[in-house]
Amino acid sequence: MFFRRPKSPSRADDWLELAKKLELIDAADSERMLRGLLNLEADVQVGPIYSLQLAETERLYLFDYQERLQGVTPQTVTVCLLSSRKILSTLSLRASRKLHKALESLNASATGSQRLDLDDPEFAEQVTVYAREAAASRLLNRAVKDALLRALCKRNVTPTFLLGEHHMLLSNRNVEPTALGVLESLSSDLLSLYAAFSFAD
Repeated sequence: MFFRRPKSPSRADDWLELAKKLELIDAADSERMLRGLLNLEADVQVGPIYSLQLAETERLYLFDYQERLQGVTPQTVTVCLLSSRKILSTLSLRASRKLHKALESLNASATGSQRLDLDDPEFAEQVTVYAREAAASRLLNRAVKDALLRALCKRNVTPTFLLGEHHMLLSNRNVEPTALGVLESLSSDLLSLYAAFSFAD
């Protein structure tokens, strides 16, 4: 007699479970908007997309997209994005785990930004922050730094944080898709960052 091995949950099943747990709704109709925000090429596969209305003017989006660069193993980018009709910040910045100085310089040049010199050695040893304007350093109050440290350095993943005028996001790219339990934690981190930045600008 043959026994069937239990079917392993698929990525789609994991998304459905997370959506049910967090009371997310299907947001496939937001794909065009999200593609525009992230400047994704037409051949990039996006989805599934789920969202949660946080307040009258703020919505949280959680989704995957497939990144295929020539000569590079395809990767899944998992994104937690907060969109607001109100201005979140008049200054933009990007942050990641600490990189080697040579890589910091390359990344800064590629994005037309500068690495911020921060008067906080303990934070600067763990996190690299880029911005187009040095004035963005004033956004990094203690609450923001603590939230960034938790999101970027405490989750066994290496996400990137971006802050713009109407959006902020945490994204993690890897050959193996980011565990959705980790995404749930990053979502909580993003909401902490949203609260912290609300008092920073």
